[in-house]
Amino acid sequence: MGFLKRLLGGTGPSLSLSRAIKAVALDDKPSTRRALYESLLKSTLLIATVVPEADAQAQPAVPSADKRVVYPVTLKNDQGQTAWLAFTDADSFAAWKAADPRSERCSCADVPGPVLFRSAQENGLDEIVVNLAGPTTSGGLSRGEIELLAQGMDAVVSRFGRPEVVPLGTTVVVGPPAKWPSAEFLSIIRDGLGGHPEVKAAYVFQLTTSKRKMPLALGIEFRKPLGDQEARDIMDPVCAQAVGALGPEQSLDAMVLESDLLERVRQVVAPVFARE
Repeated sequence: MGFLKRLLGGTGPSLSLSRAIKAVALDDKPSTRRALYESLLKSTLLIATVVPEADAQAQPAVPSADKRVVYPVTLKNDQGQTAWLAFTDADSFAAWKAADPRSERCSCADVPGPVLFRSAQENGLDEIVVNLAGPTTSGGLSRGEIELLAQGMDAVVSRFGRPEVVPLGTTVVVGPPAKWPSAEFLSIIRDGLGGHPEVKAAYVFQLTTSKRKMPLALGIEFRKPLGDQEARDIMDPVCAQAVGALGPEQSLDAMVLESDLLERVRQVVAPVFARE
């Protein structure tokens, strides 16, 4: 949604770390992975910490955002593999504290993403789990991912390439899809949105620049303005399911329709879903 909004002149906020994690959970592909890694490196995370034992020098230590030395909680499984726990916000940390009796003596500290991943690499960590108790969890960043992130943003760009940039002034045309989606696709859209009374209508359309066609778009008109996360919670699951009914190599981007863009879409396509 963010790419299309930027393309059409929108100024919505960039993806938060929680949204980037959720995007990977719904549709794990290179573009969502890249967005997740970039967001992790731009974020300051909370890590679970513990008061060091007598021999503090034997425990891994990490510099926090406020220049303190803190000691991450280090979990170890039967195979001897080690993991640290990180959280996107205080609520996610509190959810873990409430659910895991091991957390009784644990606190937390802010650590910038790049510092966290370099420290994890230096200490030979096998995994970093983000939001262990939810609500949105990464499922664990592997040793290979830790090593990539420890090298910083240049390594991420080298691995995945840079996001596509549409030059300012590019003319974007809203039109019907080049190939109309299948009945299965439309059924998924209608069934998925039918259970959300907040949705007034939905449209499927195609954006085209002078150079190429953009991904198929699913535009949602809501009865009243919703917060960005509220809208994504409705649109993302439907979009993730519907894309499976498209042909190979096809993608689908969901976005909120309002004001001028809504009028432009209404002029060229009829809604595929409309609530009476």
